[in-house]
Amino acid sequence: MHSSSEGVPVPKKAEKEVEMKQAVEHLLEVQASQAKEIQALEARIATMERDMQLLAAEKAKAEQTAEQEKAEQQNRARAAAEEFKEAGAEGRMKVYSPLWPLAPSLAGGLGLWRPQPENTPPKVATFLKLVAEGKKEEAEAMLKADPALIFQSGEVTDLSHRKFHHITGFQYALWALDWKMCKMLLNYLPPHEAGLQARALQENGTAHGEHFDFGPIIRAYQKYEKVYADWPGGREGIGKTLQPCWCTEVGGAQFLLPAHVIQQFYLDGRRFPLADFKQPRLPGEGERWKQAVVSDVYTHQQDGGGLGEKFALQAPIHGGREELGAPWITEGGAREDREGIAALAETCLEQRQLLLKDLLSLKPVPV
Repeated sequence: MHSSSEGVPVPKKAEKEVEMKQAVEHLLEVQASQAKEIQALEARIATMERDMQLLAAEKAKAEQTAEQEKAEQQNRARAAAEEFKEAGAEGRMKVYSPLWPLAPSLAGGLGLWRPQPENTPPKVATFLKLVAEGKKEEAEAMLKADPALIFQSGEVTDLSHRKFHHITGFQYALWALDWKMCKMLLNYLPPHEAGLQARALQENGTAHGEHFDFGPIIRAYQKYEKVYADWPGGREGIGKTLQPCWCTEVGGAQFLLPAHVIQQFYLDGRRFPLADFKQPRLPGEGERWKQAVVSDVYTHQQDGGGLGEKFALQAPIHGGREELGAPWITEGGAREDREGIAALAETCLEQRQLLLKDLLSLKPVPV
């Protein structure tokens, strides 16, 4: 026998019953707590499932919208092409196509008979100028407003003072090896039409070759590196010896670079020779000069002269500098820039080859 707190004896059996009752009550409390946790977990799972359903619905809606927009763009492009054909047939515009040899077999192709006015219309001239200056966003804005621009050819003079005749925006971007511009334009250009334009450029070329040639600028860098290495003395007087080769030959070759290369060449936040030009721009890799003034590189005056006269460009190593270019740089700096240009050239040519392989494999649209 045991005694209770009041001194009253409590039988062992009753004591055991109290302990069991307390244990059962504790177990019930634990079970109730677990049930609440399970209920809360089930509520969270249900919320997550609803969120996933909403995301799936939003994704499906976005995909449907994208497909509708793509279909609308294609319909507008087809309508524009048909309007152009009718305009040419009625004699309202002088019809031009760089594809005359292919005409008999491709007469039914979309947009084959491109109208070419006696003089390039202002809107077409503006569009071609934006493409030549590498202003992708502005060029796309014009295409959204007037998709027919993708079919029109005309004359354009790029920032290096090269003049191109009877060329479309896509053909210029393909000539300049401007991959990002090509990708944007292909969103508005039907595949078979893109193939026709690419084939015409490949077969007929331009007054400046089938595509831009990186060879002259790479050779200019190599010559500068040799002149620097052959300098017999110390740093005294080296500038006068190096400046003509750096400013005139390297700078002159840089002046001939397409605008998109200047954009790549002058990005802050990365080391130029180590850049992966196949990857999208990383966060923090801003343009050293705003895109709106990239064209100013070709007209910039420094020390009484422009690019190719009084200075040449050097890619930034650890960020921007106050001056756009330099009158001369070290052999190591020139070598790094040459390696960066060579890597960019390899990437551009590889992208062009892959694109042409896809476009030229397309069969003409049957009549």
